[in-house]
Amino acid sequence: MAARLVVALLAACSHGFSDDDIKQAEADIRHNYEKQGFKVTDVALIRDGASHLTGYVQIEKKIIGQKVKVQLQCSAKMDSEGGRYLWSCGQQPP
Repeated sequence: MAARLVVALLAACSHGFSDDDIKQAEADIRHNYEKQGFKVTDVALIRDGASHLTGYVQIEKKIIGQKVKVQLQCSAKMDSEGGRYLWSCGQQPP
């Protein structure tokens, strides 16, 4: 019975990223850069703790007739109550 209580308490206290949250964060990042006129070739985020993600976005854009490709490091952090998160990716591309 004690083991069930521990499992129940851990489940009740987990306010981290679900698989759906990760997919939504990746979609948010993709949409943000596409809205700025970049072609997004890849976005990947992985759990780096229950409430933290790390990863990258790869973007490209033609500048003066040449294709410029950039990979930016990204991270996301879930708020303490779960359900809302903030993400950021490196410096703004050129």
